[in-house]
Amino acid sequence: MIKGVIKLTPLFIWMLLMKFVEYQDTTRNRIRHYEADKILVNAHWYNLPCAIAPQIIINDLQLSTDKIQFEDMKSLQDRYTADLIIIGSKSEPKWDVDWLKLQAQMHQLGIGVEQMYHDAAIRTFNVLTTEDRPVWLVLL
Repeated sequence: MIKGVIKLTPLFIWMLLMKFVEYQDTTRNRIRHYEADKILVNAHWYNLPCAIAPQIIINDLQLSTDKIQFEDMKSLQDRYTADLIIIGSKSEPKWDVDWLKLQAQMHQLGIGVEQMYHDAAIRTFNVLTTEDRPVWLVLL
């Protein structure tokens, strides 16, 4: 073998042909930037709290209490059916009895509910919408 010659393996050829393309579907909501009390979705700013699905934004999110309740999640599902609801919070997620009860109630309906910090929730939402997954993001 001549020194400096690259062996053309199938993996190397695939890497040469592979293109990295930014997700360009403008019909779906994509979070471009976030700050402590607002987010940039596509080209518009929205104040928190809000709820975002791939093609819906609820900017005047009204929660029944200071904690998210089953009724709140059900009202989101009435507007857009998702298989996952991600709840993003500025503070540390709480894994108390009320949260576990909410997860169990939603699981009975076939809907996953997860909570995480804002930044992780936003990244997860963007990835899932790129994969055409039906998902809600609730930012508190």
